[in-house]
Amino acid sequence: MPQTTVSNPTIGYAGMRTKREHSDKTESYLNNLSTAIKLGYGVCIDVASGNDCVRVPAASTDLPAGLVWDDQSLEAENVATGYAQNKPVPVLQRGTGMAVIEEDVSVNDPVYLRYTDDGAKKKGMFGKTSDGGKNYQITGARWKADGAVADGYAELEISLP
Repeated sequence: MPQTTVSNPTIGYAGMRTKREHSDKTESYLNNLSTAIKLGYGVCIDVASGNDCVRVPAASTDLPAGLVWDDQSLEAENVATGYAQNKPVPVLQRGTGMAVIEEDVSVNDPVYLRYTDDGAKKKGMFGKTSDGGKNYQITGARWKADGAVADGYAELEISLP
């Protein structure tokens, strides 16, 4: 029987690492929040809790730690909700992965990390546009591929110390 339809497979999923290079750097931190941290979100060092803890950003002065990636340690029922309180959170500090986006992005657009919720735009999401004191630019990151907000994520290359 001839094929009558063609499917368009997804290009990945939020939190997926898209390349593995020798120079990649990942760290494991503790989620000290009372809420889960989702795959593909940006996190910052939770200095108040100790340098081994991360949280979603809450201020423009927060030190970005990287992108929460899927190291396959989440149980299937927790993939949608993310890494729970007091659980280890794998963070990609140098490498490429799929980041959750709040707007369409294009290759080499600036990269902004949201620290204030604004409707559908949530803390930890990435974008390309400065949003009046609700996000800040990450200079150690760039968009590797175009991404549509309808897909929910785009490929981000990140290089943080």
